[in-house]
Amino acid sequence: MSLPRATPPPTRPTANGKAATSTSSTNGAGLRRSRSNDATSPTSPTSGRPRKQYIGFRVMFHLTLAAVWLAIGLVWIITPLSWLYVLWTLLTLIPSLHAGRPAPSHIVLKVFHYMTLSYCAVEIPFSLYYRYLAIRANKRKKAPQASRRFLRNIIKRALENGLQNDEDGEQIVSGGAELERSRSRRANPRSGGLREAIPGLASVEEALRSRSLTQVRLGDGAATPEMERPSIEFEMTAVLNGSVADLPQLDKNGPKVEDTSPASPRNTDDDNEDDEVEDDEGYGPSIRSGGGQHSVRPRSSSYTPSFMDKLDAEDPRAEDFRDFIRLWFNGCDYKEIYRLNMADWLAWCLYSSTLEELEEERQAWVAAGKPPLHLYGELDVDQDGLELEQDKLGLLEHCLDLVEFRAGGSLREGRNPRCRVIRLTLDPVRVTQRPILLYSIVGCLQQYVGFKLRARGFVTCEDGGLRYLVRMPAGWKPTANCTEASRPLLVLHGLGCGLPQYGSMLSYFATNKLLADRPIIVLIQPHISMAFFSRDYLSPPTQKSIGLGIAAIAQKWKFDLTGLTILSHSNGSIVHGWILKELPDLVVRSCFVDPVCFSLWEPWVCYNFLYSKPREPLEYLMRFFVSRELGVAFMLQRTFDWSSNLLFPSQIPRVTSPYHSAFYLAGRDAILNAERVRTYLKRSGIKEVKRGENVGPTRGGLKVHHAMKHGESMVGHGQAFDQIMSWVTAECANGGDSTPYDSAY
Repeated sequence: MSLPRATPPPTRPTANGKAATSTSSTNGAGLRRSRSNDATSPTSPTSGRPRKQYIGFRVMFHLTLAAVWLAIGLVWIITPLSWLYVLWTLLTLIPSLHAGRPAPSHIVLKVFHYMTLSYCAVEIPFSLYYRYLAIRANKRKKAPQASRRFLRNIIKRALENGLQNDEDGEQIVSGGAELERSRSRRANPRSGGLREAIPGLASVEEALRSRSLTQVRLGDGAATPEMERPSIEFEMTAVLNGSVADLPQLDKNGPKVEDTSPASPRNTDDDNEDDEVEDDEGYGPSIRSGGGQHSVRPRSSSYTPSFMDKLDAEDPRAEDFRDFIRLWFNGCDYKEIYRLNMADWLAWCLYSSTLEELEEERQAWVAAGKPPLHLYGELDVDQDGLELEQDKLGLLEHCLDLVEFRAGGSLREGRNPRCRVIRLTLDPVRVTQRPILLYSIVGCLQQYVGFKLRARGFVTCEDGGLRYLVRMPAGWKPTANCTEASRPLLVLHGLGCGLPQYGSMLSYFATNKLLADRPIIVLIQPHISMAFFSRDYLSPPTQKSIGLGIAAIAQKWKFDLTGLTILSHSNGSIVHGWILKELPDLVVRSCFVDPVCFSLWEPWVCYNFLYSKPREPLEYLMRFFVSRELGVAFMLQRTFDWSSNLLFPSQIPRVTSPYHSAFYLAGRDAILNAERVRTYLKRSGIKEVKRGENVGPTRGGLKVHHAMKHGESMVGHGQAFDQIMSWVTAECANGGDSTPYDSAY
């Protein structure tokens, strides 16, 4: 989806009184989008180009759009034509219509007729089965639950984002770097209770530490220790014993937390019984009843976010927050969002549930005497928020208060029926019918690319429930202090048709001499690759299963001794983040290209990819062939767990080191908001390189290819691709300071 035409950027005072230039523009739907390309865009009538040339561009645009619509129509119409052809063939069996039977006498036409009829006979039951799967895909899946403490701190960090002043320049970079380092140091080390009991686990962890990484083990939620998820050690038992079938039961064998705190809910139930409000129907006074401005205050100063009592409605930071959060409500004016509308969104955001379901749980909980709640066999206790109601609705009420503070004003009471909230995993799964011919062609292309890779030394393997292609160089030996030239490279692709989409890049990996001495692993992801005939087509992996699978792969091939360099693109950055959170010591270097895993509390990725109206040819192609394909739609709209998919910069080892962490963005990205991601990463301490330079230790770790669209830098050729490959193949001997591609962009 392209960015709207540029308009002269207005200026407005910032929080400290300085004039700041806004880089956002308004599209036809009234939704503001930030853009990095200026008014000299070739699509802009204000670019100073001759009008004749501009008209020529518009003609080409409409011709391209017509060609795209024709391609989509030709693919879509195959199924209805198949039904019509079979129907007409059956109707002509009636004697009176026999003369019109579509079975010509010429032998060539007869062969064509029966071949067409045979395909139609296959297409019709396939279309019925496809529709059945699409209907079944709409069934709600039980969402994974996170602790109250984990969710509260994610919401807190999300709301605190954007409170810094961008005009501070280098102070933002240095201050963000120190903040991320501070958050990393606060991360708790993982428990070692079962190291001796699990055969092989101690040696794996010792091998990971032997590489002498200076980065603290980050773990999941490194930004704050309270965001830690349960350790993967218990699940690794199944991998080391060769069994993955018992994974759901492994959590029950973990150590139980004995809550002896005097402030425990177990000890405060009696005190709270007299505080119940009559006739509130269990809904809670801060949801169904209102007061004045900020009538319900957060109850503890120990976790009060920094924006409390600082923002008013005219503050530019509050305006920016209101401007982007309304896209979660299909772009309606912020004034049209009422308190219950926001509560609906938070109920989905926190628990992938509806507000009514949380209210029913509150009623049942109150009727049972407010017993302590458990999660995965342990008390779900938030030690810093014990004065809040210890149920899901209590956390929602608290987060609703925080949203009002962040927006600089309270919401109107009640619910606006005209305001439609986006709830990704609750909204209907939108799937567009497509023929079996399309999946057959894609399947043949996937087999062809796999055959070419196997001919160049790759083999297909399966370990820990994950299928992958791996090429092991002859004579490769794992060492704890290996060079980058021999360190294994893990490739994680994005949404589309899988290996054929990245065929040129994979061919580069297979033939490039700089990569000849290092193992290359390509993770096969059928659920996002249109691999309809794969057994895992509608079985997307989870963070836990990815962690277990990668751990098994690393142990099998001894990658735990060398560590991994990971290259991820688009949706692959989410899997990249899972690996960083589950096995942080395994990852030495990380390269994110067009990453969608950052700032997922903002609606850009979700809205642009699934809900916005397409405007350009590429957007129509992505909408039909990718976002509304059954496997992709099911993964995004039924199994997408944003709190798990979200990655904080502090969870990336050595995030501010350009040699160890690189980030490449496309300035004309139609899926993510590249400008806001760029700003977010810079606020986190990641330095951006100057235009015309590549990522390097003396320059920075963030690069924006201003002329590129989403995915264009990964096509396997071009200067942007060469820059990425120069970082991937860089060696510490020269620090990556000098590459043959630094002059590009």
